Amino acid sequence: MTFMSVSENIGQSWIAIRRAVGLLTRDLYEYYFSPYPFLLLFGTCRRIWRRLRNIWLPKGKGRPPVREDLVDLILDMKRSNWSWGALRISQELGLLGISIHKKTVQRILQENGLVPPKTRIAPPTWTAFLKAHKHMWALDFTCLMDFQGLQIFVLAVIDLNTRQLVSINATASPDRHWIIQQICNAEMVGFRLPNSLIADNDGIFGRWLDRDFRSYFGIEVGMTPPGMPWCNGICERFHRSLKNEVLRRLGATDLGTIRSYCLAFQKYYNTQRPHQGIGGATPIKSEQGKVLSISKKQLKYRKFSDCDGLITRFELHAA
Repeated sequence: MTFMSVSENIGQSWIAIRRAVGLLTRDLYEYYFSPYPFLLLFGTCRRIWRRLRNIWLPKGKGRPPVREDLVDLILDMKRSNWSWGALRISQELGLLGISIHKKTVQRILQENGLVPPKTRIAPPTWTAFLKAHKHMWALDFTCLMDFQGLQIFVLAVIDLNTRQLVSINATASPDRHWIIQQICNAEMVGFRLPNSLIADNDGIFGRWLDRDFRSYFGIEVGMTPPGMPWCNGICERFHRSLKNEVLRRLGATDLGTIRSYCLAFQKYYNTQRPHQGIGGATPIKSEQGKVLSISKKQLKYRKFSDCDGLITRFELHAA
C-alpha cells in the first residue's frame, strides 16, 4: 500500500467517522424521549466499523455489499418519514428504479438502530374477490373533531382494482343528497362508473343507497355484514393512512383546512405513494423508475415535500 493510498484512506475514514457521529447526534435528538438511544449508539458503532472495513479491507469475490450511498438514502428515508417500515422503503426505492429486498432494508435499519414498527396480522386478501368483480368501488366514512368541537365526516371512494382514490371530501352534515353528489362529481371529472359498489353497514347508509344508486347510476350496492369492517378493509386501511400521515399530525382546524389537505393527499396517494396491494406501484403510473442507471454513477437524489411538508418523497436525478 503506497503512501498516497494510506493518506487517502485516512481522509475517507475521517469523513466517514465525522458523518456517522453527526448523524448520531441528530438521531439522539430525535429519539431523546424514546427507548432507543442505546440501539442508536450501537448502530453508529456498527456503521463506523462497516465503513472502515469497506475502506481498508474491500470485499473480494462473492455478493457485493450494499452501496454506502444507498444505505444513506435508506436511512434518510426513514428519518424523513418515521412511520415508514422496511416494505414501504423498499417500494419507494422501487419507484426510483432501485431494486432492493425488504429484508435487506430491514437489516440495514436494525443495524443502525432505526427499528421499523411491528406489523399486525393482515386481513383477508381481495385476490379472489377482485377476479370476479374487476371494476368495483368501495366507499366509507371516517370522522374526526375540529378545534371547535364540531364533528367532521370524511368520505372516501376507492377503485378496488387499481387502488386509485376516486373521490374524497369532507362535510359536517352528510346526507343522502351529498353522498349522491360525490358520485356525480367523480363521473363528471372522467371516472367510469363501476358495475357494483361496497359500503359499510353504517346508519347513514339506509335502504335508499342501493335503490338510488341502481336508479341513478346503474350500480349494484353490497353492504358488509354488521361488525365485520374487514370486509371493506381497503377503505378502512386508507382512512388509517390518511389520519396517521396527515390529519392527526396537523390537527383538525376547520372544515376548509381538512378539505384542502384531503385533496392534496389524494394527488399524492394516486401519483406518488406505493401500494402493497398492487406490488408497490402507484395507481397512476409515473415516470419514476425509468430515469437513469446508477451502476457507475454516484447516487444523487432530491427530496420534495407534499401536504405542506407532512410527507417527504424522493426522486433520483443524474449526477
